[in-house]
Amino acid sequence: MHYQVADDEITNLVDSFDYQTVLDNGGVWFGVDDYNKLIGNIDEKEYIYKDGQIVEKPAYVPTAEEKALVKINEIMVENDVQIANIKDAMLVAVLIDDIELQKELKQEYASIIENTNNKLQEVEVND
Repeated sequence: MHYQVADDEITNLVDSFDYQTVLDNGGVWFGVDDYNKLIGNIDEKEYIYKDGQIVEKPAYVPTAEEKALVKINEIMVENDVQIANIKDAMLVAVLIDDIELQKELKQEYASIIENTNNKLQEVEVND
């Protein structure tokens, strides 16, 4: 009985829906085939309604900000690897008490940080 009441309510809502007003206000009526395209029931492609037609959805084009974030992440990954290698080498240099190697590693560390900062500034300027 509960289901019958719900079904009747849905039928009443649909029966009283004013389709013509929707169409008069810019709404679009789709046939079954077009509707199935738009909800993804036809093939593996995605479709959109554009300029009065149903067309294949164009490939996503990342924004300039998204492209810049990808570049920044790439730079930081490279930086993290280089810094980790220097830290490992510094640990060995300290353990074997190699002062010259420690100085070289400190300079290399500073150089990597400077290069990373320069690369990051280039991304902000160019992208």
